[in-house]
Amino acid sequence: MHKLAFALLRYPDAFWVQALRQKYRVQALCPLSIARNGCSPLWRALSNVWDSVRANVSWIVGNGLDVNVWNDTWVPSLGPLRFWLRCSPMAVASINFADLVIHGSEWNVPRLSDLLLPEAIPFVVGIPPPLLGSCDVPSWISTPAGNFTVASAYMRILEPGWEAIDPKWSWVWSLAVTPRIRMFIWLVLKQRLMTNEERCRRGFSFDASCPSCGCVSESITHILRDCPPTRSLWQSIVPQDRQALFFAAPLETWVVSNIRAGYAFGVSLIPWPCFYSSLLWQLWKRRNDFAFTGTCLPLDEVYKIGFAWAARFAEAIIVDRPRAAPTHTSLQWEPPAPGWVCLNVDASISPITGKVSILQAELWSVLVGLQVVRSFDYTRVQVQSDNSHAIKLLLDSSTIDNSMPLVCAIGLLRQEPWQIDFRWIPREMNMVADCLSKLPTPPQFRLSVISDIPEAAVPLLNRDQDGPPYSRGAVVSFKLRFAEFLSLFLF
Repeated sequence: MHKLAFALLRYPDAFWVQALRQKYRVQALCPLSIARNGCSPLWRALSNVWDSVRANVSWIVGNGLDVNVWNDTWVPSLGPLRFWLRCSPMAVASINFADLVIHGSEWNVPRLSDLLLPEAIPFVVGIPPPLLGSCDVPSWISTPAGNFTVASAYMRILEPGWEAIDPKWSWVWSLAVTPRIRMFIWLVLKQRLMTNEERCRRGFSFDASCPSCGCVSESITHILRDCPPTRSLWQSIVPQDRQALFFAAPLETWVVSNIRAGYAFGVSLIPWPCFYSSLLWQLWKRRNDFAFTGTCLPLDEVYKIGFAWAARFAEAIIVDRPRAAPTHTSLQWEPPAPGWVCLNVDASISPITGKVSILQAELWSVLVGLQVVRSFDYTRVQVQSDNSHAIKLLLDSSTIDNSMPLVCAIGLLRQEPWQIDFRWIPREMNMVADCLSKLPTPPQFRLSVISDIPEAAVPLLNRDQDGPPYSRGAVVSFKLRFAEFLSLFLF
């Protein structure tokens, strides 16, 4: 249903969309509600998910005729602007996008300041002004390209039910043990081991007692710590001064505190989390052997196997590798081919230039730079940037349909009768643009034209033209050796 509801917005000219809209007299492209009395089961299902779809749609504003300034989302970071108004929404109901733009291409910042709270202004000016002459385009905010996918909708629906981020899981999945032991520790913390207590809870059995000692309830804590034979093993391992806390802690605290411990086991160099996790796994295997076969290994043998596993894990944690000789690459700015002009862009973020990300700032520099170049009637332009993400977005053939308004605006510029070539370059080849981006910020979001070369940029320009080139050293990586882990899977 989410897919069909989004299609009602994205494809208004489709025959089936026009038929449904005319049947139920839906005139606005994105009304607050489409519920109707006496409607078909299909339309009732669409109206049930309409609020969910509207909450996940962000608009790329064109002429602004189909987008409500205050009730629709067109500034993704803020949501509907009615929540950021200084006054009642009824008092500004007649204001449209044309009232918020001056000279057809600039935001009317004083007017926005009169209507919106101060903290919302930087986010609004971070969005390009309406693209007059183009249509308003809905985009799905959960995908980079703005296209609807069932997978993204499913994730958005489930998102409210996700558990809060808990740092204990990072400790579990970073344990220097085999994946099967990490999964076992995860099941312990989730309390999903099939103990006799759990089997009774699920209705699989009527006997919750421990088959080893006869305790009334065989819980996870009982198997791994409190069963008398197991307890005696831990008492022989854990130092006397730590036993009180070790045996009194509840299950989650007990496990997390031990897998986070920063000390070694005894006089060995084996980290305690490695040994602790390995021994828990062997104790669980011993319990299962006894439950299914009636026989099990003695506890001293369980200890030896757990220690052997932990020793192997400790050996594989870090292996020192000899460093490779560093290599150096010479880098120098390269001019474009004859007949082309070069536009080098870079960006920096300032508190008065809008609340934008590094990527948005880079795209803004490309957009404004192309507009300036276009005013000089150049027909062949090579855009050089050291932001690989921005260049990748702009080289995509579907830039005009992208959900980011800045990418869409640049895509519309590319459709004009001129040639634009986007090229990624290393930062060392973009030093002049980097220098200019760090100059004092022009006031009130306006374009600043520098007629004289800044003093700080002169040596950089000379170096780009005459050398010497910049030198970049290669990054040396270190690898961990886990080949010996293969033998552990034979246990």
